[in-house]
Amino acid sequence: MVSIKVNGITFLVNKNFSILEACKFLGVKIPRFCYHESLPTVGNCRMCLIRIEDSDDDKDDKLFSSCTTPVLADASIIIDDPFIRKAREDVIRFLLLDHPLDCPICDQGGECDLQDQAIRYGNNETTYNFKKLSVNDKNVNSFIKTIMTRCIHCTRCIRFSSEIAGVDFFGALSRGNSTEIGVYVPTFFKSEISGNVIDLCPVGALTSKPYAFKFRPWELRSVESIDLTDSIGSNIYVNFSETQVHRILPKYNFEINENIISDKSRFSYDSFYSSQSLKSEINKNKFDPITQKVNTVKQIAYKHHIQKKILVLLNDELSLESYNVFNILSKKYSNLVVRSLEFKTHLKKKNIFFKPLNLINSIYDSFANCFLIAVNPRTEAIIINTKIRLFTNFRKYTNIYNMGYKYDSNLDIFFVNFNILELLNMMEGKAFYLAKNLIEEFNPLFVTGTSLLQRGLNLKSIETFLKEKNPSFNFLNTYLHSNSLGALFYNLKPLSSKELLNSELLFFVNSKENVFLRKNIFFKKSFISINWLNTHACDILNQNNHIQLLTKNIFEDNGTYINLEFRPQKTQAIFINKSSLSVKHFFIRIFESPIYSSKKHNEFLREILFYVNKFQYINKHTYINLTQKKDFFYTFTKKISLYPFKPQFNDFYVTNFFTTYSKNMVSASRELRSYSLNFDCL
Repeated sequence: MVSIKVNGITFLVNKNFSILEACKFLGVKIPRFCYHESLPTVGNCRMCLIRIEDSDDDKDDKLFSSCTTPVLADASIIIDDPFIRKAREDVIRFLLLDHPLDCPICDQGGECDLQDQAIRYGNNETTYNFKKLSVNDKNVNSFIKTIMTRCIHCTRCIRFSSEIAGVDFFGALSRGNSTEIGVYVPTFFKSEISGNVIDLCPVGALTSKPYAFKFRPWELRSVESIDLTDSIGSNIYVNFSETQVHRILPKYNFEINENIISDKSRFSYDSFYSSQSLKSEINKNKFDPITQKVNTVKQIAYKHHIQKKILVLLNDELSLESYNVFNILSKKYSNLVVRSLEFKTHLKKKNIFFKPLNLINSIYDSFANCFLIAVNPRTEAIIINTKIRLFTNFRKYTNIYNMGYKYDSNLDIFFVNFNILELLNMMEGKAFYLAKNLIEEFNPLFVTGTSLLQRGLNLKSIETFLKEKNPSFNFLNTYLHSNSLGALFYNLKPLSSKELLNSELLFFVNSKENVFLRKNIFFKKSFISINWLNTHACDILNQNNHIQLLTKNIFEDNGTYINLEFRPQKTQAIFINKSSLSVKHFFIRIFESPIYSSKKHNEFLREILFYVNKFQYINKHTYINLTQKKDFFYTFTKKISLYPFKPQFNDFYVTNFFTTYSKNMVSASRELRSYSLNFDCL
């Protein structure tokens, strides 16, 4: 800590701060354009000029950029006087020389830093009477709209694309008065977090295409929520009007996503439009009313639930409250079978290997080595991939090993391309070099995906073994869906063909047609009724025994979700729609309403949160000695698949039921495939 004076007042600040960071910490505002907390400092806008007083009169008039000047002990800093105000006024005047006067039609209006600072620090008069220069717009991608004449060359987009996104797309072209932000190669911004440059741009040069010419920010209401397109659970703001969602912005949360969200989180909200249009058609009686359908299904259920089994197929995108209903119903009715469409492993509460709620930030504690096992974090968990990249930018001696399939990565990775047996040999110590890096290094990071779970490996036993060998090991498991961990608490088993043969009444929740369903369900005549409970109307075979009901989507229903680091978070209902039911209320109305009493619901949530908020390890006796080949291989080799590792999905933009019906995601996926095919042809 050092002592400094700011406008004559003495403060104690961190000696590693810059003057701008120190003043921000003290609550003193200094205007800036190029500086951003998440980006490297360059100091090229010169808006944050300050003066440092000195006993020598010759140095009194010298100005410094506060973002690049570190704090000095006993320094006297002046941040506001007539000389500094005149300098900032000149900076604003130079920035406005070629800036177009299109504030009334600019989508940045109301959130423009240049507009605010021009009024606060600029001059109302101008002496520039020449023609303004113009710059051609660029085709960035299907999400970002460019009006490059507004650009003030703050270079935030350049630093973001190269340092954080890992894609050298933007660049500064020419020099002097001809300087412009452009692209070196005519391609598109191929990044899963490209939409964040919209938030970074201090003017309207980079804006959102789907949001263009829709609303002003003061005309929208905002609600805090979480993202449900992956297992990270990024914190977001949902901006909406009376009937529609118009924009999604990141909410700063250092423990999870900081101020970055993926393009799926930001632009998949338009899937809500199609859901609303279909529900409006229900009100016009183009479909059967929901009450009539519920009564029909209820009669069928009461007629057949005693004789045959009722099969309910779920996915990992439901809330804990919905799983609570199925948990109570399955215990009360022995003929009700609840199964998962995803691969599941048994996860008993007493055997869960609990961790503290800062797993994502444990990336910043990894010092030397990172091991990616059958996972592509760029598509499966882009926030984790971004944090690993940020860590490696500051620590150049970090090694990242990928054990699995090869993919296009923006990390400096050593692709080992192991199969499962070679991976197990490495953990037994036979691959000496990698085993040494795995066991002996301090704070190594081990990131796995769902591919290992689908092979039958017991990750908890492997994790226990590694913790026994190296207690500083950081273990991070990624999942594909928003509430995969919440679903694991109920030990949902995968669907089997025997259960299909013994069932006559089927319920699908947020499911679509696929090859498996066509072979085993659609061509069987023994099913009395097949019911589809979806947030969007999907294309199914038009048969008499198929009933389709539209349920509430993520913007219409409250819910609790557990992300990959065992952190419970809640969504908030934005709209009230009486033309549809949530999944839990649908089954309550079909079977019986007293099962969902508030007392049982509170006991359920209290039980779940008790286990989730544990900060210690439970049941350490699950240790398996991997060095004994007999015990290990006789346990696993008969169950695991020896096929090579493969990615969980190849298309980042269309991964779950909600993004499938998003026009923004479909257009981005089409654009990605077209550019990939053209590149392959070359």
